[in-house]
Amino acid sequence: MTIFKGPAAQTIGLLLTRVIIPCWIFSGAVFKLVETSPRTLPKVTFLDFASRHQIDLYILLAVLVSLEFLAILIMVFLARYARAMAIFMLTCFCLILINEIRGGATNCGCLGAFSPPIWMMLTIDGLLLLGTLACAPKASMAGRLPGRWPLGAAATGIVLGVVVSFGIVIPAGKVSDAGIDPRAPEPQSPDPTVNPSPQALKGYWYADNIAGWVGKPWHEIDLFKYMPKWPAGLETGTRYVVFYSRTCEHCEEMFWNDLLEPQDPPVVAIEIPADKETLTADNAWEMPETECFLMNLPVGSDWIISSPLSMRIEDGKVACVKEGDHKECLEME
Repeated sequence: MTIFKGPAAQTIGLLLTRVIIPCWIFSGAVFKLVETSPRTLPKVTFLDFASRHQIDLYILLAVLVSLEFLAILIMVFLARYARAMAIFMLTCFCLILINEIRGGATNCGCLGAFSPPIWMMLTIDGLLLLGTLACAPKASMAGRLPGRWPLGAAATGIVLGVVVSFGIVIPAGKVSDAGIDPRAPEPQSPDPTVNPSPQALKGYWYADNIAGWVGKPWHEIDLFKYMPKWPAGLETGTRYVVFYSRTCEHCEEMFWNDLLEPQDPPVVAIEIPADKETLTADNAWEMPETECFLMNLPVGSDWIISSPLSMRIEDGKVACVKEGDHKECLEME
C-alpha cells in the first residue's frame, strides 16, 4: 500500500523508516532500561499473561527490549527491510495499545514514568503507521541486498543490544536490602500487630487475580504476608484498607477529596514504595493532614500495583477489593 509516490513522499518515507521510527522505538527502549522495572510493560497484554504462565517479568522485559533493539538495527542498517520492519513494529504497538484500552488500562508504561495517556500513544503510533504505509522510499533509496558491512554492523549491534538489555535488566530483578529493617519481629510476640513470620521479599510483586481475594482471610493475602507490622483491628467488624502511591494522581485526589475527614470505620492507608531503593519519591505530592492510620509496604521489592488498591475487610475476611479505585470498596458511592 502506497498512496503518495512523488519525490517528497519518497523522502518522507525514507525519513520515517530510517530515522524517525527507529528513534521513537529507541526512546521507549531507553526509558525501559533506565527504570529497569516490569511496571513499564503493558498490563493487560504482558503482565497479566506472564503472571498466568509464571514467566519472570524481568526476563520478559529484557527479551522485549532486546527485540526493540533488533528492530531498530534492522531499520538503520538493512535498508531493504526497513519499511517492512517499521510497519510490523507499529502494527504490533497499535494492537497492543488497543488491547490495553479494551482491558481498561489508562497508561501503557511505554515511556516509563513519562508515558503520556494511552490514547495519545495510540495516536502517535497510528499516525506513524499511516505515514509509513502512505509514503514509501523509492527502490534505489531502499537499496539492494545488504553487503557485508551493514550485515556485520547489524549483527554486532544485535548482540550488543541483547547483552546490554539482559546485563541491565536481570540484575535489577534481585531484591534490594535498601531500607529494610534487619530486625525481625519476635516469633512469639504477644502483639497481634506484629507479623510472627514475614514472608521473604521477591524481586517484584504483581497484583494478579485480585478478584480471587474476596472471601479469604486478610492474613492469607500476599501483601499482608510481606509486612512486618499489621494494621490493628482487622479481625472484627468492618475495616477499610487502601494501598496508595505518592506519585499517583488518583491517590492524591483520593486523599484531598475523600480522606481528609475521619471515616467510620477508619481507613488504613498503606504507602507503596516508589522503587526498590526509595519509599517516597522526590517528586511525591504533599501528604495532607489525614485521620487515616498510615503504614507502608517494605522497601526492597518492585511493587507493581495499579494504585489505589482498596479493600473492605469484614470480620477478618476480604469482602471487596478494587484496583485503581477506592470509592466502591470504601462505600463512598
